[in-house]
Amino acid sequence: MEFSQNYTERSCAALYAFATRFHQTSFDEICKHLRVTRVPVKLPDGVHASLGKLDDQWLVQYALSATDEPTMQFLVFHEIGHIILCPADTSPLDPVSMEEEALCDRFAALMVMAQHADDPFSDKTIQKLLTRAWTEASEQARRSHGPRTETILERIRAAHL
Repeated sequence: MEFSQNYTERSCAALYAFATRFHQTSFDEICKHLRVTRVPVKLPDGVHASLGKLDDQWLVQYALSATDEPTMQFLVFHEIGHIILCPADTSPLDPVSMEEEALCDRFAALMVMAQHADDPFSDKTIQKLLTRAWTEASEQARRSHGPRTETILERIRAAHL
């Protein structure tokens, strides 16, 4: 599935907005806010987590092998990334591109780092980490959509930092 430049632009902006709003919020509170239930299950080989919906609750099933908290949080935050990125005319349960998978990985890593920082992230720290994520997303988008996307993503980043 190929996503448009507009989708990439909205995706990065949505993840940025969520991360800046919730980076000092506990993992449990974030899950509660988004109505995400986490369930460890035995999944097929190569599958680390899956996303589903039951009534008004999101269900994130993650691999039993995720025995440490940061790994479990990464898997859940990755799936939360898909919820955040879902365009209005699609479902987060629809197939996604490799680009979206990469954006969700970056988002999840950022959120896990925020959860396990010795001190709450300062605005400067969160901006530094987000700048790195933006740079990586920009490079990915440029490879997928051409040089114009880099300029668009840099404008979004500049407006939000």
